[in-house]
Amino acid sequence: MDSITTASSQVKGFLGLFLGSPFKFALTLLGLLLWTAIHRLYFSSISHIPGPKLAAITQLYEIYYDVYLGGKFTLHLESLHKQYGPIIRINPWEIHINDPHFYDEIYTTVRPFNKVFEHISWVNLFTAGLATVPHSLHKMRRSAISPLFSKQQIYILQSEIQDRAAKLCNRFLYEYKSTGKAVSLERAFGCYATDVVTHYTFAREYKYLDFPDFIAPTLETARMFAALIHVIRLFPVFRIISQNMPNRLVAFMVPGLGHFFAFQDDMFRQVTDIISGRNQDHVNVSHKTIFHEVLSSNLPPREKLVPRLADEGMVLVLAGFETTRSVLTNTCFYILNDKEVCRKLKAELAAAWPDIENPPTLQELERLPYLTAIIQEGLRLSLGVSFRLPRTSPTPIQYGSYTIPPGAIFSMCQYFVATNSTIFPSPKTFDPTRWLADPITGEMPLAPDGKLLSRYQVSFSRGTRSCVGMNLAYAELHICLANVFRKCELQLFETTVKDIEFNRDYFLPRAHPDSKGVRALVV
Repeated sequence: MDSITTASSQVKGFLGLFLGSPFKFALTLLGLLLWTAIHRLYFSSISHIPGPKLAAITQLYEIYYDVYLGGKFTLHLESLHKQYGPIIRINPWEIHINDPHFYDEIYTTVRPFNKVFEHISWVNLFTAGLATVPHSLHKMRRSAISPLFSKQQIYILQSEIQDRAAKLCNRFLYEYKSTGKAVSLERAFGCYATDVVTHYTFAREYKYLDFPDFIAPTLETARMFAALIHVIRLFPVFRIISQNMPNRLVAFMVPGLGHFFAFQDDMFRQVTDIISGRNQDHVNVSHKTIFHEVLSSNLPPREKLVPRLADEGMVLVLAGFETTRSVLTNTCFYILNDKEVCRKLKAELAAAWPDIENPPTLQELERLPYLTAIIQEGLRLSLGVSFRLPRTSPTPIQYGSYTIPPGAIFSMCQYFVATNSTIFPSPKTFDPTRWLADPITGEMPLAPDGKLLSRYQVSFSRGTRSCVGMNLAYAELHICLANVFRKCELQLFETTVKDIEFNRDYFLPRAHPDSKGVRALVV
């Protein structure tokens, strides 16, 4: 008791010293801030990395661009690299590299790099593979779901994707054709991608393709939530508070989140019912669901708990619809905005698909050179994820004359690879021909360094953390674009390149805030 009393007295005395003397408190605080600044500038393990001094001292530098200006830090990095070189320090803890030749050194299958918790904590789906920090744990989790997304499995189930692409086109033709009513391609493709991924992975279809004007509240909420990403990431206190508040209260404070929570609750119920045997949706389809894959895998019991499976399901839906929606929307804009590109694509599709009632197989579509080149170019300019992808290493990393110490955070952006003018001349120009094989030799195009140009297609990232659903995404792109441009005649409606240009980074690329999205008339 005496020791407690003594400790209490010491605390009171300590507080009294500062509360009773504001000048001493301010002086001490100033001294701590000054020491922190000096330490970060001159004694940090990454103090030898060039970059703006203010960024090295405080993360307020990053906060200014990503919170105050709104998702502008990634674009600002471009000017910093021009000033300081290919390797720069962008905050007190992180190094950023802009060198497409180094991409495979970071996003690799060889070295066991870990993710960074602070950069994925905003997802609030901590047990999903996407948000898994340790390399070894991620490898184990990914191995359980990879079979569902194999190329062979996609080929077997391609008819399900074709059915939804046909449904999308039917709505275009019967609801929008010759009406003068513009369709939001972003919303339409979002509904298509979500119906595909939910049916394919969960054997449950939410029928978003049936929603009036393709307005699905859950998908609208996901887009709205993107604007909060940097606030939650850079001010984790908001995430912690929201996690400890009832969902109803959070939904009241942030209108629209109720749809997201309802979707999340449905995911929990589905997993619970599958485990108990009450859910038999999978017997009506020809493949396992993602949940059945995990439950029948060799993962330890802790990896098969309801919350973890629900997290995995949520991530697959969110990642599966957002990126596919973006690529389809942007690619359609570029096709419609260039009459010659559109003409060549339609001619190729007409030759490969003469009977409109008998669609070609996915394998046949993948052999169409111009369609495939368009998809590659659309992927490049759509970026995939625009935010940097931070990693840490247990061993030193060497970049030129610079050594990145163990434990330091380092990252790259897909944006800087995709827009590198040496690898991709006129990088902001949509040019599918850059991906076409030589018409005489049949050799695939090479980058200036003599390596295949496809090496620098990084929209799905690379290495052990590359997009697990890449094969499904490619199938969705081939089948959807083939259906739309074989069956429908579209014209852009009050849409310019400003409506798709990368203007802000909210983990995924976003156009200018004033953009109304890509809209088209069906004629």
